[in-house]
Amino acid sequence: MTGPRHSPISVVFPVALAAVPLAVSRHVVRSTKERIRLPQSVVNHQADCILVLGAGIRPDNSPSDMLADRMRTAIDLYRLKAGKKLLLSGDRSSTAYDEPAVRFRIAQQADIPTRDIYFDPAGYSTSASVVRAKSVYGMRSAVIVTQQYHLYRALYLARRNGLDALGVSSSRRIYQQEHFQNFREFLAQNKDFLASLPLSATHRWLGAPLRSARRSRENP
Repeated sequence: MTGPRHSPISVVFPVALAAVPLAVSRHVVRSTKERIRLPQSVVNHQADCILVLGAGIRPDNSPSDMLADRMRTAIDLYRLKAGKKLLLSGDRSSTAYDEPAVRFRIAQQADIPTRDIYFDPAGYSTSASVVRAKSVYGMRSAVIVTQQYHLYRALYLARRNGLDALGVSSSRRIYQQEHFQNFREFLAQNKDFLASLPLSATHRWLGAPLRSARRSRENP
C-alpha cells in the first residue's frame, strides 16, 4: 500500500518560499559589505556626521554593552576626523528612557565639544535614523557606527534613501543573546527590504533637529 502522492508544486512551493528570505538577506549583505571599513581607513574622511545608531540602556541609565561599544567607537572615529559631527540617534520614549541623553553624557565625558553633538530622539528604528539623518538633519554623508551584524542593513537603507554612507563596526566583544540578535536582524533585513521597494509608503519621520541634552528634554 502506497502513501499519498504529492504533486511537484506542493513540494517545490514551500522550498521556494523558504528560499526567498534567505536570498533577500544575502542580497542585503553582499550589496553593502564593500562599504564597511576599518577605523584607520576613514582617518580624515570628514563625513558630515558619524551616525551612532541606538541600542538599549539599563534601568539605572547606564548604557548596555552594545551601546557603550558604539559610543566608544564613535568617539574614536571623531578624534580620527572620520566625521565632523556626532549624530546620536535613538529612542526617547519617555523622560525615564532617553538613549540620546545617556550618550550625550558619554560624549561630554570624552570632551567632545557640545557644538559637534546632535540629537535625534526619534530614531525609533534603523530606517527612521537613516531617513531623518538626511531629511531632518541635512546630512549628505555619514559614517555609520553599529555592530557588524547590523551594519549591512543600515548601509542598505542609507543607499536606498540617498545618504552616502560608509560603516565601521563597533563589535568589540561577544554580546548576550547574540544568536537571538542575529535571527532578529535576519527578519528585519527582509522587513526593510520590502519597505524600501518603490510601492511601499514614503517615510515621514520628520521634525526639528536637536543639539543638546537640555534642549532634547525641553522639546517633547
